Amino acid sequence: MNSRYRIAAGAFIIALAGAGTVHANVVYTVNLDTSPLMSVAGDYALAFQLNDGSGAGDANNTVTLSNFNFGGGSAAGCPVNCTLLGGASGDATTTVNLTDSSFFNSLAQRFTPGSGLSFKVDLATNLDAGGVADFFGFSILLDGSAIPTQDPLGADTLLAVDIDTSNPLLVPFATAAGSPAALTAPTVALAPPPGQIPEPGSLLLMGIGLMSLAGIAGGNIRGLRRPRVVCVA
Repeated sequence: MNSRYRIAAGAFIIALAGAGTVHANVVYTVNLDTSPLMSVAGDYALAFQLNDGSGAGDANNTVTLSNFNFGGGSAAGCPVNCTLLGGASGDATTTVNLTDSSFFNSLAQRFTPGSGLSFKVDLATNLDAGGVADFFGFSILLDGSAIPTQDPLGADTLLAVDIDTSNPLLVPFATAAGSPAALTAPTVALAPPPGQIPEPGSLLLMGIGLMSLAGIAGGNIRGLRRPRVVCVA
């Protein structure tokens, strides 16, 4: 192997060695029977929160909420009927985006309950340094307070997840005994595990390596002996 080929091959191997992987986001579909709320008068609001485990607002995770369906109900328009804190933007009439650019990032938005509530959760899964995971939760507020649930941490969430692995589980909870309305736990469907994709920078390095190899191979074509064609009777 000549020296130019060794250099190109070495560049390609280095590119492969440096090619890290990025886990695609985890995507869930959530369905909740909200028909019991229709018979309980009050001021209802959806509440989504993303807390930064590092406390530094490192903005390393995002949650995107979309495909809202209120089963005959509706979300009230923003900004009048919404409260956004930290790295929250959008609203439930279209898409909600949460980024952990602050310690506490949240959206609370008034809505009129219908027979059901469904939405999609697209969750980034980057791990925080220091051992404290980022946290995502969903609650329903009644007259400004979260409806009590069976959340063992007392946060009264209907959905909760600690982003402590690359494939975390979104845990659902039903409402607690004595709650103003009895809601069963939401159903959560997890999309098939996504494949791993090369980082863009690694793709560039791999491309350079491949082009180097191709250039060396192309330059040596003239020096190669063409094989003799053998006819077989």
